[in-house]
Amino acid sequence: MAVIDTPLPRAASSFRSEAEDLAREAPTPAELRNDWFLGGGLVVAVVISDVLSFIAGYGSFDEEQSLPLMLLFSLLMTLPLVMRRRFPITVALIVNAAYIVGAELNAIEYYVSQIALFCSIYTIGAWVNDRRRAMRGAH
Repeated sequence: MAVIDTPLPRAASSFRSEAEDLAREAPTPAELRNDWFLGGGLVVAVVISDVLSFIAGYGSFDEEQSLPLMLLFSLLMTLPLVMRRRFPITVALIVNAAYIVGAELNAIEYYVSQIALFCSIYTIGAWVNDRRRAMRGAH
């Protein structure tokens, strides 16, 4: 009878150390600075898009308060992105809540806000090391 040489399964402790090896390191100062550039760039882009949408009459602009309301929700969706690597789940919750409420009030810009929404959700998967917590935050 031939003996089959199969490797033994790894111990649970080796899985933990392997998971710790795969854990993402804290963001570097350069990465945090890039988040400020991303957030600032998106703020500028969303303000321009809001003003152009208002001028073109895109969306529901029955009230005089519609442009300030659009700007408020646009800023609520883009400004939190400057903290996305430090607090990814919190930022995603803020951005998603602002998107939903703004869409319900018809006070949302549909171009840059989609980018902010994607960035906030992507950041959960990219920067949260605890996969269980990331899945709870994503639901």
